[in-house]
Amino acid sequence: MHIVKCKIAHSFLLCISTPLAMPDVPQEALSRLLNSPPYAGSVAQQRDWLRQVMACLQVRGQPFARGAGLAASTVNRFLSEDSRHRLRPKTLDALIDHAQDLSGFAMPQGLSETEGSWHNNPKVTVIPFYASINSAQEGAHSCSSGAVVPFNRDFLLDLGPTSLSNLVVIQATSDSMQPSIGPRDRILVDKGVTTPDRDGLYLLEVQGAQMIRRLTLDPAGAGVSIRTDNPAYASVEEVSPERLTVVGLLLWVGRRL
Repeated sequence: MHIVKCKIAHSFLLCISTPLAMPDVPQEALSRLLNSPPYAGSVAQQRDWLRQVMACLQVRGQPFARGAGLAASTVNRFLSEDSRHRLRPKTLDALIDHAQDLSGFAMPQGLSETEGSWHNNPKVTVIPFYASINSAQEGAHSCSSGAVVPFNRDFLLDLGPTSLSNLVVIQATSDSMQPSIGPRDRILVDKGVTTPDRDGLYLLEVQGAQMIRRLTLDPAGAGVSIRTDNPAYASVEEVSPERLTVVGLLLWVGRRL
């Protein structure tokens, strides 16, 4: 059964997933962790390894497990220290594969955006990439700090951004907007849009946490409806636009087939 956690914010109810505080971990550490999985390690060693990998990727147990094709209870129970059984090699392999997928847009170790093959190419614009929504909130504080995603400049301009400098690519980690956006999807956000002036998908901030929601404006100007595409999460009707903190407007979604 899916449990929805809710908080009261600005006199309206909005269901959110509380972000887990993650330490900064350099990209070199992630590479070392993924290249040295503790197949024969103790339960404590495997648990410490998994926690470090998740901290580096800025993800929580439930979406990380689901993205790896595992039951959320498998990872959550293991992390809770109640389990006395080591993870099977097949389970570790699934977690490693998913961790590599999540960090797939990160620049190779030691390579900066100025050293890429797109450098000085006027047809290419590089956009900052963040491994999770809340790492983008703090700035480049995630394991993918310094990572970029190259885009065709004309493609970006056709999307109608406020400015190319306002664009960021963020790794979605929640299933609240499925099927439109899944935990492994990359989203292009225009952070120059801070007021909902049309229906669409927006990045919102509520009590320090950022989340994606679908906003629908009332034609009469009475308020804004905040909706999730996943029925397991609650939606909110007729919220005053003044009570919303809009971080940006979603322009594009990319995913693996």
